[in-house]
Amino acid sequence: TVNKSGGTLSTTGDLTLDQLNITESGGTLLIDGESITYDDGLVISAGTLQITSGLLHHTDFQADAISISGGTLDVDGGEVRIGDNDGSDYGPDIEMSSGTIDISGGSVNINDELDVANGTVTISGGTLSIGTYSGSDLGGGTSADRFEMDAGTLNLTAGTINIYGQINSSSYDALDLASGVTVNSNANNTINFGSGAGSNDEDIYVKLNDNQLGTVIIANTNNSVFFEDDLTLLGDLSINSSSTLDIATNNCDLSIGGSFNNSGTLTSNEENFTFTGTGNTNIGGKRRFD
Repeated sequence: TVNKSGGTLSTTGDLTLDQLNITESGGTLLIDGESITYDDGLVISAGTLQITSGLLHHTDFQADAISISGGTLDVDGGEVRIGDNDGSDYGPDIEMSSGTIDISGGSVNINDELDVANGTVTISGGTLSIGTYSGSDLGGGTSADRFEMDAGTLNLTAGTINIYGQINSSSYDALDLASGVTVNSNANNTINFGSGAGSNDEDIYVKLNDNQLGTVIIANTNNSVFFEDDLTLLGDLSINSSSTLDIATNNCDLSIGGSFNNSGTLTSNEENFTFTGTGNTNIGGKRRFD
């Protein structure tokens, strides 16, 4: 167990740990090229964990791989990997009750879920991938939303979010943004709704509560993505081949600020379509307007 309570601790070699705690304001753990692996938990209750290159790797199947309750996870490069890629770790996730997750580069790969009760999540670069589990246990994850945010601020200014599948039940969502969340987005951020590697046989459900997104890609191959309320995009909407976007089931209106590129299926039933941008509008594939 390593406890860091102040100043900056810079790694100069690879480390294998049981638990890692960053607990005092002003304390920073800097990973700048090395590999740190741990199999119990990482707690950030104050201070900062910053990675500019290298690897931070949680290797156990249990939940709460990273718990943030007031500090900052700052990813500028390298990789944060929550769970192994061998198909055995369906449960590890990131839980935040307060604090900050700031991703400007590199990649954050979470086998199961990102659960934010409150705090600030900023994606200004890099890639956040949620649901990277590649096995078959529990339909591809624990019984919870894949990316859930109950309160706080979500800044989506650039970068990419990949949300792969969800638990195989319409009682849960792949993305659930509560009405109390403030979302600041623009067209430079992309959210990709894709098939989970180990759970690619389920539909995906998305609840936005009137929050706007940037650019969206529908890539849930051979299944549907159901929006549960109106979808307003500042950027493009793309539906990939063999994928379906369903806005009819929940009577969701659609507003697009960029281009509409449809190589799959759009299912609609008397909903309103508003194109607010000046980009090209390409409508191909299957359109079902009932």
